[in-house]
Amino acid sequence: MTDKKLIVLLSVVVIVTVCLGFFVTNNDISVSDWAFRDDSPAVDESTAEPSHVYKVNINTADKYELTTLPHINDAIADAIIKRRETRGDFKYVEQLAELEEISEYIYFQIKDYVATSSDSER
Repeated sequence: MTDKKLIVLLSVVVIVTVCLGFFVTNNDISVSDWAFRDDSPAVDESTAEPSHVYKVNINTADKYELTTLPHINDAIADAIIKRRETRGDFKYVEQLAELEEISEYIYFQIKDYVATSSDSER
C-alpha cells in the first residue's frame, strides 16, 4: 500500500471514530439503551406465572423435550422418565422436587415451564 493511500485510510478511520464518539457522548441515549433495547411490555414476575410460556408435560415428554428445560441435562431427564415409568404419572409439578437429582434451585428454575395433565384440575 502506498503512503498516500495509507494516509487517506487513516484519515477516514480518524474521522469516523471522532464522529461516532461525538454521537455517543452527546446524546441522552447510552450505548446500552439502543444496543439492547427491550420493547416488550413490563411484567410483574412476582405475581402470576407467565402465560406466554410453552409448558412441557412431564408425564408425556421424551428425553429430548425434557432437556429443553433450563438446567435439565440427560441424567435428570432420565431420572424423571424412570420415576414416571416406575411410580406412574406425576399428579403435581411439585412432585419433581422429590427426585434427588433435582435440587431446590433447579426446581424453582423449571416449575413455571412444566405441567401435568392434572394441574388444570387443581
